[in-house]
Amino acid sequence: SFLHLIKMRATVVFCLLISLVVAVSTASALLQDNSKLDLFVNQYGNIDFDAKYWESRSTTPIFASVTRAEIISRAQDWVNKAIPYCQCNGAAECCGTCPHCGTYRCDCSGYVSFCWGLDHGYTTSTLHEVAHEISKDELQEGDIMLCAADHVVIFAGWANGEKTQYRLYEEPGCHVSLPHHAIKRIGRYPYDNNAGCFKPYR
Repeated sequence: SFLHLIKMRATVVFCLLISLVVAVSTASALLQDNSKLDLFVNQYGNIDFDAKYWESRSTTPIFASVTRAEIISRAQDWVNKAIPYCQCNGAAECCGTCPHCGTYRCDCSGYVSFCWGLDHGYTTSTLHEVAHEISKDELQEGDIMLCAADHVVIFAGWANGEKTQYRLYEEPGCHVSLPHHAIKRIGRYPYDNNAGCFKPYR
């Protein structure tokens, strides 16, 4: 009947209106996310955007606003103070008194976390959550050489024109021939041992 036809057309129009509202809302949400992403990248360009973290801590970025010069300055301060390696989980992996147990730790990844101004001490297996792999040619002071299963060091500049050696900061560990505290030294690229595991990250 004519009335039935009118009802059917009204239903179709209503459904189309609902679809349009949903599409506009989705587009608006995406634009808002992109705006947050652009703002985040512009302010904290040396980090990755983590939407889940942003939503849970809307006013707190993963990184503090830290410059490359500040990263190197913090790394050098640990060297000057000879801060000992310590995983803060018992005497076996602690070579002395760590002033950062409970916040960052004084192991290799705790050292990086502190120098990068992270909100807590990440580990070699979780640093990729706040960093991304880059190329060798992109390396700059303050970036890191990371082996997720083993160790991490702070890149502090090339030591030769061939880019086969570089200056680095690290917490070597308690069971190595190197000093058992934060040091600055020259190492082979990508690292002196287990070289295939180490990749440049920012």
